[in-house]
Amino acid sequence: MNLRLFLAVLFCVSGTFYNTESNVLRIILMLTWVLSPILASFSVQKIIPFNLNGDIRNFLFSVLIFISLSLSMIYTLDTFRFGFSGSQIERFTPVFFLFHSVALMAFSGLLVGKKADNFIVFIFSVIIVVALVDLFYRYIQSPSLFLDYNHRQSAKNLSFFKNTNIVGQFLAFFFILSFSFRYTIFFWYRFLLFILLICTMNRSAIIASVLVLLLLFFFKSKKSIFLLLFALIIIFSLATGLWATVNTDLILKDGSFLSKIAFLQVGLNLLQNANIGNVLLGFGGSVEAVTEVLNTDGHSPHVAIVKSFLYYGFLGVCCYFTMLLSMLLYNRKFFFPLITYVIFSLSGGPIFWPTLSVGMLLLMIYANGKVGRFND
Repeated sequence: MNLRLFLAVLFCVSGTFYNTESNVLRIILMLTWVLSPILASFSVQKIIPFNLNGDIRNFLFSVLIFISLSLSMIYTLDTFRFGFSGSQIERFTPVFFLFHSVALMAFSGLLVGKKADNFIVFIFSVIIVVALVDLFYRYIQSPSLFLDYNHRQSAKNLSFFKNTNIVGQFLAFFFILSFSFRYTIFFWYRFLLFILLICTMNRSAIIASVLVLLLLFFFKSKKSIFLLLFALIIIFSLATGLWATVNTDLILKDGSFLSKIAFLQVGLNLLQNANIGNVLLGFGGSVEAVTEVLNTDGHSPHVAIVKSFLYYGFLGVCCYFTMLLSMLLYNRKFFFPLITYVIFSLSGGPIFWPTLSVGMLLLMIYANGKVGRFND
């Protein structure tokens, strides 16, 4: 294995599994994700761009975003605090978009033909294995809590990761992404990914997967009978999920669900009474400052776009949508995985999610692989 290929593996693994329970391991993985494309760019004599215009646009956007967020950080410098926990470091995730653009350039033209296929299958295999290990770990710790919706919060905190919401998010993302690849083995991979997703009890990720899957087949399939059959399966799945929700009073008594609504309501009220500086550049330089403004008993806001606004103001919201648009313009085939992230991030997610870069890299490698197979 050459150095650049090894660094690409590290980039994919660290970008997917970075949000661990251990702060030290999280720092190591994030540093790995940041440094691997930089080192890769120095290890190759000539980089062949996959999408030159897209690379230039991504880089310019990332520099513009970095400058914009720096202005906001200066404005809220008096409340700045830095820590390594998930809620404390989440403010800085948009800065990672700069390394996203570097990674796409550094790993461009990495693999072609069969080697590209093997790389993609290997990464998906690692994801499934890690999710399986996490599942067995949760079950061994407390068999009575496994898939127990009556004690969902306790069950979800048994994970290797921050909680099973983290696992559910990357499983949902890669489940939808897997439909971009035409490998026979991926039929079974999709089955495993979806079963593992259900076992995380991450409702937002499950709903996002189902909705995007329905949307995916609606646009790609011309067989009305198949669509009808598929729609019935989806309706049955949603009805079953709704029954489980009502049966355990999760709509009326679930703090997780109600907290998302509360954050949106508080954010709207805050907007009405804020000064122009806060509206444009943000309300605080740390999670402590933001939660104090929100008066939410120290609970960090979950919704990505709400966090963008609270930390960086209207400028942050513009940066958030710029990042999404930039990724979509770079590769239109990234639409469905990107929509999956957008949907589940309405329940909770980082402003910029490094796993998105992993997905884009795999699509780029797959496209290069097809060129290689054609040339062969």
